[in-house]
Amino acid sequence: MKFLITGVNGFIGSNLAKKLVESNHQVRGFILEGTDESNLADIEDKIEKVYGDVTVPNSIRPHLQDIDVVIHLAALLLDWGPEKLIMKVNYEGTKNVLDSAVGAGVKRFVAMSSLTVHDFKGFQNADESTPYAPYNAYARSKKAVEDLLNTYYSHKKIESVIVRPGFTIFGPHDRLFSLEAYKRIEAGKSFPLVNKGQSLMCYSYVENLVDGLILMSTHPKAAGQTYIISDGPIITFRELIEQMFLAAGQTPKLSSFPSWLAYPAAAILTAFYKLVRSKTAPLITFYRVKVASTDLGFTNEKIVRELGYNATISLEEAFKRTYEWCKRELNKN
Repeated sequence: MKFLITGVNGFIGSNLAKKLVESNHQVRGFILEGTDESNLADIEDKIEKVYGDVTVPNSIRPHLQDIDVVIHLAALLLDWGPEKLIMKVNYEGTKNVLDSAVGAGVKRFVAMSSLTVHDFKGFQNADESTPYAPYNAYARSKKAVEDLLNTYYSHKKIESVIVRPGFTIFGPHDRLFSLEAYKRIEAGKSFPLVNKGQSLMCYSYVENLVDGLILMSTHPKAAGQTYIISDGPIITFRELIEQMFLAAGQTPKLSSFPSWLAYPAAAILTAFYKLVRSKTAPLITFYRVKVASTDLGFTNEKIVRELGYNATISLEEAFKRTYEWCKRELNKN
């Protein structure tokens, strides 16, 4: 099959392209001009790279010809920033790619959404039927995307599939969570937890996640559906971080502070950053405190039951592979 991946040079996109190439599929990778392509170093001669901007329809349309499946990953992953910009990229950008796909006769459109569409109300074994309650601009943009895709499917314009990955996604090429965490660990610093890290969470190791994306792209029963793709187990945030340390051959070194202290700190920092009109997010935001202190236990039972999904790489092996990549990256500097 021939796939078009938007955001192919990103964390998830590059891992997905690698797996598709290994599975003898053809990949056309859509890249925002001027963005870092280092994640594609090992496969750039095995994929077709094209350039454009999802917010500019004319830069998308020429690249949808002869494509069987679009996997749309390009987005602004922000818990901080103007809502107008977030909606322009995440919602309007998705609509531009979707309309181009419909016009080109693409069969299936798979889009990455987020569990943040459900808010942070405390979930222990929640599923895809959990009511919408988007918390911030990013979550609202993803809810709008889901509504759009469901409308297009109900009008029989295209086979749409919605993906909600686990709250923590990690693995090779992850420079936000994984690399920053291992910088701290390798420097001998403790890892800060909120409320001793006892909140529940679901997670996705990127290689397992891309297996799920490919399954959703090809399985006949996936059309018109929404699926949570997590690795399965619902664990505490503390257990996840402890496994990170163990993969590096180190005894977990953890610190903790209560959420009642974290929220005022987030309020003060947020107010200051808004006052100085900072374009970067503060170290602590309400969103980040909520993620670290709220039970976010969602189950992947639907995709297992309906599509036969199986996360084949264990948590221990996942962090072993993640650490090996992070160590190579850290040694470059």
